[in-house]
Amino acid sequence: MEATLGKVRTLGKVRNKKGLTLIELLAVVLIIGIIAAIAIPAVSNAIEKSKNNADLANQRLIVDAANRYALEQSPAAVTLTVAELLANGYITSLPKFNNKAKHEVASVTITPRTNPTGSGLDGYIITLTGTDTSNFKNMTITTP
Repeated sequence: MEATLGKVRTLGKVRNKKGLTLIELLAVVLIIGIIAAIAIPAVSNAIEKSKNNADLANQRLIVDAANRYALEQSPAAVTLTVAELLANGYITSLPKFNNKAKHEVASVTITPRTNPTGSGLDGYIITLTGTDTSNFKNMTITTP
């Protein structure tokens, strides 16, 4: 058997050895499959987490808008919708929630908080109530 320029001569026949065998090809496909099986759930979890974080950021935006409303209007106690905050210019657009059942806000309740000594206003308690009351966890924030 003698080698001639990347080809193997066996029994008078010349065969080209530049391609992949079936076993080598199967090994490559198997490795790609294993990498995909690890990477796809990780990417999926990262996407879901980023959507959740975006929804929580929208909720914080609504809380900030309600706080500005409370500071400017000094209400005794009031319940507003997100649309009312929009109509009064406290937010520029209605937030879009990825998981509406878990994060979409239906109303905002603003309650004044008095100083423990009883001498005036000490901030506000802002409570978010969701559109889907079975899945939404009411969020209460105390502002300074």
